[in-house]
Amino acid sequence: MPWLMLLVVAVMGLNHWLMEPLLKLGTGLFEGRSIGWLLLGVVVWITAGSVAPKR
Repeated sequence: MPWLMLLVVAVMGLNHWLMEPLLKLGTGLFEGRSIGWLLLGVVVWITAGSVAPKR
C-alpha cells in the first residue's frame, strides 16, 4: 500500500511539472495578453510563403 501512495504522489508531481508551463501559456492566450504575438505570427506565416517562378 505505501508503494501505491508513493506512485500517486510521483505521478501528481510529474503532472504538475509538465503541465505548469502549458497552464501559464494557456492562461495568457485565453486572457488575450498574447494576442499581439499571435497576430504577428499569423502575418509572418502568411507572408513567408514561397512565390512560384514564372515560366
